[in-house]
Amino acid sequence: MDEMAGQQFHRGAPVYDVVGAMVGRRHVYDPEGGYITVRHGVLFHRDASIPLDAIRITDLQGNVHLHLFKDDLVDHRGDDPPIVTSNK
Repeated sequence: MDEMAGQQFHRGAPVYDVVGAMVGRRHVYDPEGGYITVRHGVLFHRDASIPLDAIRITDLQGNVHLHLFKDDLVDHRGDDPPIVTSNK
């Protein structure tokens, strides 16, 4: 379990977008890089890096809730800074 400003991040915890659609599961927490990596996909896993400031809250069960829509997330691979798009 990792923590950020009172929020707890459990590896494998579900990550939900702003309307409650599941984005994936928390895979990596990088406090120095300022992001979490969310893994999604059943057979072919893909990772999306999400900036910590996109996290709205973690609930008592450890689920992560974003203040972004699922469609705002851009698939990201590698060690570059997280990529998020939003035209809202």
